[in-house]
Amino acid sequence: MVFGQAIGDITSTAEYVNQWADQHGYAPKVKDEAISFLLNHFCKRFPYFETIYLQSLKLWCGNVLHGKNGYKQWTRKTLKTKIGWANKLWAYCENLLITMVPNIAVATDVMPVASRTKSSRKKRNASYNSLSTQQCLQALDAAKATDDQQLEDLILLAMYTGCRLSELTHMKVEQVSKDRFTVEDSKRMLENAKFPSIQTFNKW
Repeated sequence: MVFGQAIGDITSTAEYVNQWADQHGYAPKVKDEAISFLLNHFCKRFPYFETIYLQSLKLWCGNVLHGKNGYKQWTRKTLKTKIGWANKLWAYCENLLITMVPNIAVATDVMPVASRTKSSRKKRNASYNSLSTQQCLQALDAAKATDDQQLEDLILLAMYTGCRLSELTHMKVEQVSKDRFTVEDSKRMLENAKFPSIQTFNKW
């Protein structure tokens, strides 16, 4: 129960975590991860809404992003996801508890600014270098040499569609039909990709 800052009481950040998670509609695994992060990390570091200050949030984000002050290092993607959970919890509590008057709103703008240096861009892009045609064919030949038909098929699909391996390996049966498959939420905006003709495959 919230009485408000006017009489000196403060609002626990952990009180409505499970209630929020139950109504938010997350898949079970994501729900468990969100609850675990909020109760075991965020709420322990920031136990009361009224005592969360912007500078403290930014400092905490910087610590976990760089693995400082005893924190395990997280990627920017991981941190953004977890801050998103805290943001959604905060919004839920604000709507639920009208009398709550927090100092700030949790938002993704507490994230440290990404480095724009040449070295940092090179590091981020290191895993996304394109393969030459010759390198693709060498990878295909290597798969054939190991007699791994699934790997061979996977390489062919990646070569002809431009899909990322994760997009192909996580594809569901219902996304595949006789002459095409659909890639959902592709980073390359690839949708309804048609299979090459059997004649094209037979060239290899």
